[in-house]
Formats: sequence, C-alpha cells, structure tokens
Amino acid sequence: MTWLRPMGRWKSASASSRLTRISSVMVSSAIATVHILYGDGRANRTPEVRELASIWRWMAEVYPGTPRLTAGDHNLQPTDPAWQPLRDAGAIPSVTAGATTLSSHDGEYANLYDNFWYDPSELNVSGSGIVRYPELLGLSHQQAR
Repeated sequence: MTWLRPMGRWKSASASSRLTRISSVMVSSAIATVHILYGDGRANRTPEVRELASIWRWMAEVYPGTPRLTAGDHNLQPTDPAWQPLRDAGAIPSVTAGATTLSSHDGEYANLYDNFWYDPSELNVSGSGIVRYPELLGLSHQQAR
C-alpha cells in the first residue's frame, strides 16, 4: 500500500506495507520506507523528515494494533530537531551512535543518516546495530554504491 502524499512535500518515492509471518506465532509489523531528499542543505531535508510524523499517525489508522517502523536514508542525524514531531508521536531511533553513510574511502563512514524508527511501547527491540555490508560482502565503497 502507498500513502497519499501532500503535493509539494515529497520529492522522492516512498511506500508502506504490512508484513506478516506465520509460524507457531503470528508476527506482524507495518513499515514505511523513505529516502529523504538531500538537496542543498538541512533546510531542504527538514520538511520531509517533519512530515514523517503524519505518516506515522496514518499508519496507526490504516494498520491498527500493528507495530510500526519507518526506515530509510533520512539524510539527517537522529539528534536533529526536525525529528521532534516523530519523537512526540512516540517513535525513537534504533541506532543513536556511529555512522552509516558510505564515505569515499573504504572502511570509513560519514554520517548516521540510515536508520529505523519504532515505538518501544509497540515493539520490543532487544538489540540494534549497523551492518557494514561492503565489508561483509567484500566490496569497495565504490562498488557498494
């Protein structure tokens, strides 16, 4: 399912869906993915990040009783004030230290822009971290891009 985005507020493609796996126990979650516009600076990124709070509320309406996550390349640190509306809605970042953005030098990372946000009252997360996929797959940063 894709949410309807207000005209002019979104520059990149985004989607949401409900994921369910059935084994001995049913596990279900709703996830919205987004790639926030990098633009010319923080001012270009802030409106899309702030708008994630309305998508968070929309997901609660569309997927009632389902744990929600938002994931993606947000192009802002999780400590940025633009995240306050999503924090006010109950979401927290899963990773708060380190860096995820590939730098131009192998093995070096520039920013913590890629993240998952979730509501700890809805989802019990026992651990989180950063996967260094270029190293894991034996790729240079140039190949990984």
